[in-house]
Amino acid sequence: VWLVEGTVVRDGALGVREAEKAAKYADLPALLESSSWVQERGLAVSEPVVLAVGVYGTVSDSTAAALGRVAVELSLPASDVDLFLDEARQTVLRWNLAPFLPREEQ
Repeated sequence: VWLVEGTVVRDGALGVREAEKAAKYADLPALLESSSWVQERGLAVSEPVVLAVGVYGTVSDSTAAALGRVAVELSLPASDVDLFLDEARQTVLRWNLAPFLPREEQ
């Protein structure tokens, strides 16, 4: 079971926001592991992964590394992580630019 929290934040506050979100979910893996639903299915529970993207598309090294660990455990190629991060960056940039674009480009 992978826990992923996505957040968009000012580029200069990525590390702070990642730490806040990680702390928010710190107890969740143990709680999930103790649930009968997870135990009956023999599932493993990961540590939470915080996907923090800055308003200008910045992704911290720790976010990229966390997603890299997920890819390794799921036997995904690194190119899938790169593609995912690029899509996250582009999505955030589109959201932030939308108010300034002509309606037909939104």
